[in-house]
Amino acid sequence: MRSSKRATRLALPLSWSLLPLLVLLAAGCTPDRQGRRVTEVDDDQGGQDAGPRQDLADDQDQGPDSGDVGGSFDTGSPPADSGTPADSGTPVDSGTPVDSGTSGDLRFTLATYNVENLFDEVDDPATEDNVYGDYQVEAKLDRLATAIRTLGADVIALQEVEHEGMLDRLFEHDWLQAHGYAHRRLIEADHIRGIDVAIVSKLPLELVISHAADRWRVDGRSFYFNPDCLEVRLRVGGRLVVVYVNHFPSQLGGAEAELIRQALAARVNVLVGTTLTHFPEALVAVAGDLNDTPDSPTLARLLGAGDDALVDLTQLVPVGERYSYTYHGTRQVLDYIVAAPGLARLAVTGGARFVHNDAAAVASDHSPLVVEFRLP
Repeated sequence: MRSSKRATRLALPLSWSLLPLLVLLAAGCTPDRQGRRVTEVDDDQGGQDAGPRQDLADDQDQGPDSGDVGGSFDTGSPPADSGTPADSGTPVDSGTPVDSGTSGDLRFTLATYNVENLFDEVDDPATEDNVYGDYQVEAKLDRLATAIRTLGADVIALQEVEHEGMLDRLFEHDWLQAHGYAHRRLIEADHIRGIDVAIVSKLPLELVISHAADRWRVDGRSFYFNPDCLEVRLRVGGRLVVVYVNHFPSQLGGAEAELIRQALAARVNVLVGTTLTHFPEALVAVAGDLNDTPDSPTLARLLGAGDDALVDLTQLVPVGERYSYTYHGTRQVLDYIVAAPGLARLAVTGGARFVHNDAAAVASDHSPLVVEFRLP
């Protein structure tokens, strides 16, 4: 069970002020100079140095309040110096990470999956979490394990996981143990329902950064990621891959949630731009449940414009299969993998799909999205 995450802010003696630092250190995280939680990953499997960690410069500071980024969601330019930073016939994954294929090129597959309310059996009084019985939890894990086996993904961005314990229970499931997802990270944020984003990978993770402490302004109003925006770095064939894992607010929140989604999307666009400024050869993707449609202002803010605009890879999925959620009989795209041009160009023709097989249909109310890339 997670610890309480919504502590009342009190004027505490100096000795108590060290408690957050001690908690982060105990969890294997270190705070950077802007208050973010950073996990330096050492998997003892030959992971290569991803280079200095990305920090936004003072004019895009991510401390308690980074200032107004401009009206009408003007994301600004990346700072000059960041401080250096449905295919039901899909075969069951063999557990072998990154298929080199016959041509010598590396094949790398990224997926995103909202696993819908992956909660444990214990009530967390600090959140409005769902509480399920033992049988319900085990049945949920069985269904998800069956679905994930069909994805054939090397890296999976996940949404709606209660805590790292549930993440481990899922990927240590008997039906998934042989599939190689040994590298997993979830950094708990402060969502009222207690749901978090996570990353699982067959490849070693080099660096995981929580952006939950980021603060920025739009038209004088402060915004932040909740759930977290998780920045993940890893290597594929020696090339740096950066994935931003997100889960934006539901459309049930109406106009207020729409405003927040737009602000979050604009901020993620800035983060991607900053990464590419400092690592021009990086292959960058944004993955997750963005809770908005392809023609929405949210997607427009995320993609940006011009030669550096990000690319919505769901558009590579055949039209008849292009949906991840059904609401009152209407099929919608809510889940995305969006890529910077350098990675988008490497997407394999016919390699993008929403998985609508029977296993996925009973495991979650969202369909997983899988995109395959070929890295020369």
